[in-house]
Order: sequence, then structure tokens, then C-alpha cells
Amino acid sequence: MKNIKILLTFATILISNSSFFAQNKFNLNFDKFTTEEQMMPDGWFKWGNYKNVIGEKIDGTNYAGKVISDKDGNFGCITYQIPANYVGDTITLSGRIKYENIKEYVGLLMRIDGGVHMKQALAFATMSTLKIRGTSDWKEYSIKLAYPANAEYIYVGGIVGRNGTAWFDDFKIKIDGVNIENIKEIPKIYLEDFDTEKLTVALRQSSNAINFSTDNDLASSLSPLIEELSNKRIVSIGESTHGTSEFYRLRAIITKKLIEEKGFNMIILENP
Repeated sequence: MKNIKILLTFATILISNSSFFAQNKFNLNFDKFTTEEQMMPDGWFKWGNYKNVIGEKIDGTNYAGKVISDKDGNFGCITYQIPANYVGDTITLSGRIKYENIKEYVGLLMRIDGGVHMKQALAFATMSTLKIRGTSDWKEYSIKLAYPANAEYIYVGGIVGRNGTAWFDDFKIKIDGVNIENIKEIPKIYLEDFDTEKLTVALRQSSNAINFSTDNDLASSLSPLIEELSNKRIVSIGESTHGTSEFYRLRAIITKKLIEEKGFNMIILENP
């Protein structure tokens, strides 16, 4: 009986610590190094003009990103890129920071980019306006952005302005409150050259057919849309097409389903 209890206890420990065996998709904790000789953790790279942007062993197998200012530079940022194959409304970056002798600022950075045709970032945030200075042991911070629907790349990083040294560790990215490590990716299709077959596949993957045969058929075919809207606070249905009967049927059924199935309790109408 004693042996059984020991085995059960061990099994419980394994189950409760199953994350120990899980392999994270992204090296947001800085701990993955392919070789001991490399200066940066896997996947991380440098922005800015400081020379010493590196990974550093803190203890055991725990590493952190490190940025050291130099007199000839303006800023340094240890940066990580993730394909934006996700859907959501908001994105949050959190992470722990330790810093010494900061004279200008230190903090987290997040930038969301579109495709190569975009000449500027779709969304951008840093903690530079907070002007965190001086010296401090490890503390957790976070920044948040609206998540653009046409995002292609997510960049996260730890940044240091003029003067000082900082360490960064345990970054986490959440979209609508869910850790990005646990969200299923939705690969995007980009049509650089027109291709009818690829266009058809792209449309099928990003749309649902609507059946206007009867009101019941229409209501049923709208169910995926209603599920997508279920966690929204405000839904704008838009203007009618001035006489198109299908629009009025759609508007009525969407409104009814949101009220009856998802608990919406207010309707605002525009009156010219």
C-alpha cells in the first residue's frame, strides 16, 4: 500500500507539473541556446546601436536578455519576431525587468507590422514615456495594444535608452487574455501574383456560406458569425442598402440571435 501511495503521489506531481515537459513554441523566456558559444538566445536579435545586446546566464539553466548602453549609441533593444497568425482584438506583452543606473528610460517594447508594402508600423508601444530610471531588482511590467486585423509580424523586446544596464526575462504575449503559446495558429495566404485557384482557397478559408432559403436556414448559417461576436461588447451592423430585402432579413436575425443567445440588451438606431 505504501508503494502505491508513493506512485500515486509521483503521478500527481507529474500531472500537476505537465508544463515541465511541454515545449514552448517561442523562446520568450530567453532560455534556449543552440550552442554555449553564441551571444544571443535562439530567435533573438538586436535593434539599435548598442554593441552589448546579449543573453546572460542568471542561475542554473535560467537565462535573461541583457542590454548595456555605451557612450556612442542612442538605444539598444533585444528583440523577438513572431508571425502574426492569430485573430483577436487586443495584444498584451508582459515581462520581468531588472535595471541598474538607468539615466533616461528602460522598458518593454511591442510593434505590430503589416506587409512589405506598409511604410510604417500598424501599432507601436513602449514604456519610454514612463521614464523609469535608477536601479531596481526584478519587477513585472506590461504594455497593451489594439491588435490589427491585417498584422503580419509581432515584434516584442526590452529596450534601454541612454545610460544604464538592464536585464529582461519571462516575456509573455497574450491575445484577448489567452497566452499565445496556447492559441492555434491560423496561417494567412498572401497573393503576390493573381492565381484563381489560390484566391478560391483563400476565400473558402476566410468565409462561410449564407443560406437564404428559409429564415431557419439563414439563422443556422449565421451561427459561426454569432459565435465570433459573442465576446464583443459592441456590434455595429452597418447601414442598409436602401431596399435590399436580404439585408433587412440579415439584420433582424443577427439582432435577435445576439439578444436571445448571447445576452445583448441594448439596440441603438441611427435616425437621419
